[in-house]
Amino acid sequence: MRKISTFVLNEIFLQVIKQKVSVVFILWGVILLLYPTGQLVAQNIPRQKSQKISCQEKWWAVKHLFIADKAFKLTQYSLSVTDSIGKTKTLDGNINGGQLDAFKHAYWMATLTQNFNWKKAQSLGLAHEKANYRSFLKASKKGTIEGHDQVSADMDLWNNEKGLAIGLACKCCDQNMLKQVVLDSIQGGSMRIIRTNSEGKFLDKEGNPLPAENYKGKWVNDKCLIPSNEKL
Repeated sequence: MRKISTFVLNEIFLQVIKQKVSVVFILWGVILLLYPTGQLVAQNIPRQKSQKISCQEKWWAVKHLFIADKAFKLTQYSLSVTDSIGKTKTLDGNINGGQLDAFKHAYWMATLTQNFNWKKAQSLGLAHEKANYRSFLKASKKGTIEGHDQVSADMDLWNNEKGLAIGLACKCCDQNMLKQVVLDSIQGGSMRIIRTNSEGKFLDKEGNPLPAENYKGKWVNDKCLIPSNEKL
């Protein structure tokens, strides 16, 4: 059995004080923290098999014990649909800041919203973005480069909100129709992607290529977002 870190204990006690969580609830939380049961909400397809559950996502599971398992299954399903879309020429195929990335987040949120209260889906998306920021901070302290940044977070949050709205509007849609609504929204320009040129290089608002030192290892940089149907 793994030791419980001081950080984890502090988190548990903080939840007790702020939210008056029951002892049983906390015990379940400790069990989940000590024995993670697979990858709950990993969103990066290339790292799908190795990415660990973040502390923020674990706490989401603790607070939503009765739907966490279904959320995991729906997340895996959303990832598989995104993977299948990526093998076609329907979108640009860019999973890191492109149309496929926008689809991944919007379809994920739409699928969760069809099954749960939209606020629960939204809070899971926020937990994931908080985890990305924590990951960036940890990487910065170690002197390593983390690909996520403020613009990527803004993009994900925008597309998450669009996905939530689609899920609410399409509560009774089957999965094929839901997928098509998300695709139409992307191709109609409602989503957001990161601006790049035809060579995949990031551009600023004026359309100038950004040197790597402008954005690598920097949370705030000169990358910018554009409508998801704008030609690169």
